[in-house]
Amino acid sequence: MRSRILFVLLLLSAGQAPAGATPVLQPNVGYLSIMDATPGDTLTLVHPQRGQVASGQADAYGSLLFPFLEQGTTYTVQNAAGGASMSATILHFEDHPPQSFYEAQTLTEGYQYIRMRDGTLLAATVRPPLGKMIADGPFPTVIEYSGYNPAEPSATPAQPSELIAWALGYAVVGVNMRGSGCSGGVFGIFDYATTADGYDVVETVGVQPWVLNHKVGMVGLSFSGISQTFVGGSRPPHLGAVAPLSTIADIYRAPGYPGGIFNNGFAQSWLSERGRDAQPAPMGGQSWARKRVNDGDTVCLANQKMRLQQLDPVLQTKAFPYYTPAFMDERSPATWVDQIEVPMFYSAAFQDEQTGPDFASMLSRFPVRPDVKVTVQNGVHTSPFDLEVVWDWVAFLDIYVAGRVPNPSRMSPFAPILTLQILGTGSPMVPVPSDSYDDVTSLDDAKARFESRPFVVVRMENGAGSSIPGLPVSRFQRGFSQWPPKEAKPMTLFFAAHGKLARKRPHSKKVDGYRPDPAARPMSSLPTGSAWDVIPPYEWLPLVEGTAIAYATPPLKKSLTEVGPGSVDLWLRSSATDSDL
Repeated sequence: MRSRILFVLLLLSAGQAPAGATPVLQPNVGYLSIMDATPGDTLTLVHPQRGQVASGQADAYGSLLFPFLEQGTTYTVQNAAGGASMSATILHFEDHPPQSFYEAQTLTEGYQYIRMRDGTLLAATVRPPLGKMIADGPFPTVIEYSGYNPAEPSATPAQPSELIAWALGYAVVGVNMRGSGCSGGVFGIFDYATTADGYDVVETVGVQPWVLNHKVGMVGLSFSGISQTFVGGSRPPHLGAVAPLSTIADIYRAPGYPGGIFNNGFAQSWLSERGRDAQPAPMGGQSWARKRVNDGDTVCLANQKMRLQQLDPVLQTKAFPYYTPAFMDERSPATWVDQIEVPMFYSAAFQDEQTGPDFASMLSRFPVRPDVKVTVQNGVHTSPFDLEVVWDWVAFLDIYVAGRVPNPSRMSPFAPILTLQILGTGSPMVPVPSDSYDDVTSLDDAKARFESRPFVVVRMENGAGSSIPGLPVSRFQRGFSQWPPKEAKPMTLFFAAHGKLARKRPHSKKVDGYRPDPAARPMSSLPTGSAWDVIPPYEWLPLVEGTAIAYATPPLKKSLTEVGPGSVDLWLRSSATDSDL
C-alpha cells in the first residue's frame, strides 16, 4: 500500500491535472503531445480532410501522444468527456524560432535546462575548461548531444569526448535528448523532432557570451556521433564544426536489419536499453535522473509527464521489416551528410562490433572539401579513440573550433588514462604519436597542412604497428582523394570446385548444395572477454560439414592490399521459405 500511495503522490507532484482540467496541446515536428488532461479521458484526433484519424485515453499522468502526423497540418482534438475542441498545427522541420528565442536564454555554469521550440526543456550541464570559471571566457566550446548521460551533473564529464575536450581547454556542454534522463518530451529514434532540438541547442549555446567567436563544435562517439550528422545536416548558423565517430550509415541496413534480417543481438539490446532509460523517474529511467528527482529536482520530475507514452523502440523497429523511406530517411545519416557545410572530422572501424561496417557505404556522399577528413581502420567500436586518431581529432578541434595553432601533444599526460579506460587495467601503454604540428607557428600554415591531407586516410594493419601484438597502432597508412578509391583495381573471383575462389571462370556446371541448420552454426566467436581487449579470445569454429558452404583462395603468392567495397553475385535455389545468407 505504501508504494501505491507514493506512486500517486509522485504523479500529483509531477503535475497531474485535476478532473475537468483543460488539456495542453504541444505540437512538434511530426507529432502532437497532450498533457494535463484528465486521466482516463478519451481524446480523438481529427484531420481537416480525412476526419477522425486516431484516438486514445489519457494516461495516469494525464498525457497522450499522437505520433506520425503530417507536418504543417492543423488537427483538432475532441474530448469524449465534453468541453470545447482544441486545435494545433504540427510544426514543419524548417520552422526555426526567431533569433530572439535563443538570445533570451542565459546559460550559466553547472546544471540547468534549455528550452526547445515546442516548449520542452532539455537537461544540460555547462562546464568551463578544467581549472577555469565561466567568467574567464570566452572559450572554444563543444557540445555532446545524445540519449545517454551527457547532462549528468557529475564531478567530471560523463562521456569520453566531453572529458578529453574539457581537459584540453574547451568548455563543454552535455545535453540529454528529449525523453532521456531529466529531459522532457518523448524519446524518438533519430526523428525530426530530435534533430530540431539539436539545432535549437546549438543556437542557444552559440549565442552565449562565454562562447568563443559564437561558433560551437560537436563531439562524440556512437550515439552522440550519429546525432551530429543530423544536426550538422540541419545547418544551424552557430555551428562551427562536427567530429562524428563510429556512426551508422542508415538505421535499417546496420545495425537494424543487416541482410534484411532483424538484428536480435546488439540492435535489440540497444533499443531495449533506450526503452528502459525512457521510463519515468524515479520509478524507472536513468539512475542519475532518479537521483535528481529523489533529491528534489521538481523540473526533472515534471519532465517525466510524457514518459508513459513512450513507443517501444523494439516494436517500432520491427514494424518496418523493409527499408521505408518515409520513416527511415530522416533517421539515417547517409541522407544528411551531404548537407553538412561546416568542417568535419570522421572516423570509424570496419570490425565495429556494435554499429557494423556499413558506415563506408555513405563515405561517397561526404562533401569533398579540404576541411572534410575521414580516417578509417580495421578495429572495433572504440578505435576512433586510438591515439593516432585522437591526435588528429585534437588538431581538428584546435584549428576549426578554437582557431589556434594545434598542439595535440598536450594530450600526452592523458593518454595513459584513455588507454586504461578502453583496454582495461594492466594493459600495455600505447606509444604516444608524434606531433606533426610542432614546427608550425601560424594558424594559416596549420590549416594548410591539415587540409593538404588526403580526403580518406586508411590505417592499415591496426594492431600490428608496435612490438606488442594487438596494441592499437597501425603498421602503415594509405591516403585517397575519393571513396571508393580511384586507385583500386577491381578483382573478380569465381566460386570453383572444392570450396575454392578462382581467378578464372570455372567451366564446370556443378552445383554446390547444403542443408541449412541454424542449430549447427557457431553462435559466438567471442565466448569470453571483450572485443576491446588487446588480443580478444576469439574462437573461430569450423563450419559443420554439410550445413554450410564456404569459399577461399589458395595461399597468396604476394602481398595484396584490399581497400574499398566488395559484392557477391549469387544464384540460389532453396526448398526453404526463408534462407539466411
